[in-house]
Amino acid sequence: MGTALALALFAAPSCAEQAQNPICTSIRASQSTPNTVKITWTVPKDARMKAGALLLFRSDSPLNSLDGLEPRAELPSFADSFHDKIEKYGDYYYAVAVKEEGGGAFPLLVPESNVTVKPVRLRKTEVAAQNTGAGKTYKDGQMRERPLPFIDMFDLEFDFSEKKGNISAETTEIARELAGIYADKRVVLAPHVFDEDLMSSASGDDYFLFEILKDHFIKKDYKKSEEKLLSFLAVNRPRQIADRATFYLGEARYFSGDYKGAIESFLQVGETRSALARKWIDSSLDLYKISD
Repeated sequence: MGTALALALFAAPSCAEQAQNPICTSIRASQSTPNTVKITWTVPKDARMKAGALLLFRSDSPLNSLDGLEPRAELPSFADSFHDKIEKYGDYYYAVAVKEEGGGAFPLLVPESNVTVKPVRLRKTEVAAQNTGAGKTYKDGQMRERPLPFIDMFDLEFDFSEKKGNISAETTEIARELAGIYADKRVVLAPHVFDEDLMSSASGDDYFLFEILKDHFIKKDYKKSEEKLLSFLAVNRPRQIADRATFYLGEARYFSGDYKGAIESFLQVGETRSALARKWIDSSLDLYKISD
């Protein structure tokens, strides 16, 4: 079936029709590590209000229907990204649908809105090139880039019994205001690593931050991660790198059960990482209440 005909079968509805339907928008999928695909999308406010959860689907052929497909993952309604670990190389297409009250997925698929049209292509030859640095030359003594080992985002253990300090009413009010749009479903969040830190740099501040993530953060040694990140931030760093390190510091505190410290870190990057910081602040506040 030709591409034009395939698209015609599930052509995008009019703007008025889209406004009435709870669908996600702006879906994008790209390879983030040799065996991982990162999928991002936008959840409009009206869709988030109607959704109890989101369902992510994956297929090795173009998606023009969700019939007979099992969801790859079920996510909270405020989620806007997912890292999909690939076990077999090939072409992959993705769709994100709102989960309806009956448990099924809202069936409407709109190309490049909530379903990808172009495949993400993972090939063994590409993986080999990424792992060995093929195609790039290095000066004598210069280190090759290395990929960050994959984080098993769903193999986490949490102890909510330990409460550290008190969150002032003022801090709570500021944090709640910043995180106000995330007032629906509460879950323990999965670790987040920025794309810039998935591959080591040859030298400089990026390299040192990568080493902290590799040696401690992805090994779930969050106490040591906090110690190393505080030392890293004690030195003046470029704003973008310092912001990422501060966010990781917030994550390390979050996974250690220090939700007050986590909120303080996330608030520091609230301007530059606003949407992401809102989600983590809101979760920190709710988990703090659980541990109270």
